[in-house]
Amino acid sequence: VLIANAENCLKDCQKEKDALEIFKKDLGTFVRFYEFMSQIVDYDDAGLEKLSLYARNLRPMLRETLLDEDDIDLGNVLLSHYRVAKIRQQRDLAAQAGLVCTNGVARLCQNPHMFVIIGYIVCFGCIFGVYVLHGGNIAVILKALPFEIVTILGGALGAFVVNNQPKVLKATAAAIPMALKGSKYTKARYMELMAMLYDILQKARKEGLMAIEKDVEAPHESEIFKKYPTVGSDHHVIEFMTDYLRMMVSGNLNSHEIEALMDSEIDTHHQEAHAPVAALARLAGALPAFGIIAAVLGVVNTMGSVGQPPSVLGGMIGSALVGTFLGILLAYGVVEPLGGLVEQKTEDAAKELLCIKSTLLASMQGYNPATAIEFGRKVLFSGDRPSFSELEGHVKGKK
Repeated sequence: VLIANAENCLKDCQKEKDALEIFKKDLGTFVRFYEFMSQIVDYDDAGLEKLSLYARNLRPMLRETLLDEDDIDLGNVLLSHYRVAKIRQQRDLAAQAGLVCTNGVARLCQNPHMFVIIGYIVCFGCIFGVYVLHGGNIAVILKALPFEIVTILGGALGAFVVNNQPKVLKATAAAIPMALKGSKYTKARYMELMAMLYDILQKARKEGLMAIEKDVEAPHESEIFKKYPTVGSDHHVIEFMTDYLRMMVSGNLNSHEIEALMDSEIDTHHQEAHAPVAALARLAGALPAFGIIAAVLGVVNTMGSVGQPPSVLGGMIGSALVGTFLGILLAYGVVEPLGGLVEQKTEDAAKELLCIKSTLLASMQGYNPATAIEFGRKVLFSGDRPSFSELEGHVKGKK
């Protein structure tokens, strides 16, 4: 009888919970629909506006109370019917085998610049190696190399300086070394970012938006931001996040207006980050032309020595053609691949801002923090995106 009564009580509670969830969804639908339509239609109804504000603030308060439970000590429990030890042993053996097979790849992944070095070695090795194997005289290239390099690189760098503003030159000089390093935008960093967003949104949900005002105004003194040093020390991330949290606290803008501002800022960030990429692309496009200039100058020099023996003239013409060769090689073998690498790094940086944007907007639309960070998780690249269970475990571990 007691079990039957408990089951009936549980069913009644489940019905009440389902009804509450439906009511919460209806409130969210009404708030979002009214915010959208009020920008198109002038309702001129103070009561409807008050109802919208009331519904917007009521929805986050309709939550289930989660009681803190004591930890259960399972230290003395013996699992006699499961071969846990055997399964763990098999997993350890598989992990060791995988570690042995991927040890070399792992070392390369820890040193991403090695991929760049290996790529350049393969590129130059294949080009010059095949030339030598076909009987080419490498001495001709080495003899002409210093003069052609000065002509091509000197002219290209001078044009590069003229073609770009000082801020673009500075950004390009900073972007190239960063491209050779490993990306800081890893799965661990994204999990820390979303755990930090969860904490601050959870605080706002439990204590009200005004409770996070001090965290927003003084992020370097905030215990929440100090809890996550990797992301909390990145002033670009903190500035972007606190700017829009401050707007959320003020309550003067709705979600659509804040989204438009976010899009404008992210677009500006995208343009600034792609300035070095465009500069390197223009440099790569100019290098073959400067190679042709070096070759033409070599031909002019050869034409001034038409009285020389054919063997001498042949060497001079060969040296002149080295300029065209070097211009094309430097453009498509060195500069353009480097520009592509810089572009990929900038795309990684943009994803972090998009993650923050999606999470904050989801929170403004009434979703709870756990659901809001799911919106942010979904915009990440699949290779860096943590799974649902990984993120959930990380967030719970940070509490």
